[in-house]
Amino acid sequence: MEQTNLQSFYERILNWLINSEMRSKDGAVYSWVNPTKPGYIYNEIIGYYIKLFSYLYKRNKNDDFLNRAIVSADYLSKNLSKSGGVSRGNIDYVFDSAICVSGLIALSKVTDLNKEQVVALRKLLDFVYGSLLKKQVAFKKSRAVVDLDKWSLSYGSLLIKNCIALYEAYEFFGDERYKKLAEQIAEELVEGTFKDGYFAINEKRGFVYTHSHCYATEGLLFMSAKGYDYEGTILKSADWLAKNQNEDGSMNNWYFREGVEIEKQGDATAQAIRIWCCVNKGKYIENIKKATIFLKSLQSKEGGLAYNKTDKGRISKDINSWVSIFAVQALLWQIEEPNKGWIV
Repeated sequence: MEQTNLQSFYERILNWLINSEMRSKDGAVYSWVNPTKPGYIYNEIIGYYIKLFSYLYKRNKNDDFLNRAIVSADYLSKNLSKSGGVSRGNIDYVFDSAICVSGLIALSKVTDLNKEQVVALRKLLDFVYGSLLKKQVAFKKSRAVVDLDKWSLSYGSLLIKNCIALYEAYEFFGDERYKKLAEQIAEELVEGTFKDGYFAINEKRGFVYTHSHCYATEGLLFMSAKGYDYEGTILKSADWLAKNQNEDGSMNNWYFREGVEIEKQGDATAQAIRIWCCVNKGKYIENIKKATIFLKSLQSKEGGLAYNKTDKGRISKDINSWVSIFAVQALLWQIEEPNKGWIV
């Protein structure tokens, strides 16, 4: 896709993120926009939204971007669960809470946090740190929830992305505990879940959820930017994504798992583009081009991107917030140089 077309594609998605009902005036961010099946307020995605718009403000000093990040941070700060984390479907998720930690710290890099935001950051961080020390990832009514067949409910590869929040917390507060836990989680989960170029969802299950595989790789990209030697693992991961990319440019949701419906995912495809851009744009240029064309096929008339497409070509009617957020950065990093330290 030509540079001018990339810019136009980027601007249309960004315009949707700014002007659509995906985000309410009070700063809440919804999972998707779909008139027949309304989305829900999704706290994890509020964290991504804060980080993206803090990053965009850092790039061009647009005050509207900064204000959007601040208002969403204020909303997040007032809507933590009793645990100090954030919830979805009556479950408090450690991963989601760590994403919110990273969002608030991203905001702190472009403006001072207010008192309420700092208090929220501390509560979120205490919940994340204490839970990950015990290798617990989700709670319902204060009781740990575990399901080894579910990528989001087991101590597994996706948590490598949480090393970003832990390391950023070390930089923000100057507390070595957070850095040590980030180092421990990265080392342990790479050893336990990385197999033949891919990240399995956890040590006990061998199948791959591509979204989680990309999360793990993103965490390692950040750690590599901080001087840790994960380049070999990252390169193998990027190669695995390229090898398993579909002809239409998409990434499947699952690999090596029987009995699940295979769909072509917008989020994982956008994440793969970011990974390829960070590792070696030139080497993966054809993969990046194909993946970008697939994302373009998911674009709605309003500008946002649909969640996925089935093997039979049916496109989801959910115009999705996090797919659109990831895609904005994936397009921006094709137009200019990527920044591993700011991966959303």
